[in-house]
Amino acid sequence: QLWQWLHVPGQHLDDGTAIDLALLDATLAQLPARLGDTAALPGSARIPESIALLADLSRREELTDFLTLPAYDRLD
Repeated sequence: QLWQWLHVPGQHLDDGTAIDLALLDATLAQLPARLGDTAALPGSARIPESIALLADLSRREELTDFLTLPAYDRLD
């Protein structure tokens, strides 16, 4: 859904805010703080990598068929 909102012109939130790359960037930048203390969570060290992957996938011109496939490539 996120990809579609970003790639179909004229999408807005209920308050009129445009759904665009600036909103995506601002929202993703806030995620670590909104998650709070994640030190005890399994895989917490990969949260920044996950956020970067979501940003990358959201910006692509074509929607990835399965969003998990690019993530699998990053597994150890």
